[in-house]
Amino acid sequence: FTRTLNGVNTSITYNVTIPQRTWNHVAVSRESGTIRLFLNGALVSSSAAWSSVAVNGTGYTPKIGGLGFSGYNHYFNGYITGLRVARSALYTAAFSVPTSAPTNVSNTVLLSNFANGIISDRSRNLNIATIGNVSISSDAAKFGSGSLSFNGSNTILAIGAIADPRLNFGSRDFTIEAWINTTGTI
Repeated sequence: FTRTLNGVNTSITYNVTIPQRTWNHVAVSRESGTIRLFLNGALVSSSAAWSSVAVNGTGYTPKIGGLGFSGYNHYFNGYITGLRVARSALYTAAFSVPTSAPTNVSNTVLLSNFANGIISDRSRNLNIATIGNVSISSDAAKFGSGSLSFNGSNTILAIGAIADPRLNFGSRDFTIEAWINTTGTI
């Protein structure tokens, strides 16, 4: 998880191998300035360095599946489903991995399972735009009959609009979670 603002990157890193070609639940949650990264319900990294880092939606469009700036390009290769963004810390310690598609809970600002051939926000809060060759694929389905496919090269899901206040977390709590199925190195 990386936040880039004015050319400065703030990241939370992990030293865990994510199993390929299987579904893994990934969640990033911030509570009271501490950001936590979870893989399949286990806490794999945390950092209190985010207490003064504002995650603002001002001047940029949040993106899923790719990171490109200053000549550095890194794109996700695999499938994503069960994407939920909430303006609250849904996970603060290890948890049991959900066994069904995420639902619209309190403070949800984005919810999409990319199932049944549809790229949409079920919370009806934000617009979703695909960049590059992002598509629904029936090759790997976790919920319904499909998932969002990323080819590892210039494929990005853009969430909301520039400066959308629903994605301007500032220093408040938030959670971003999804099920991922990697077909390449992350």
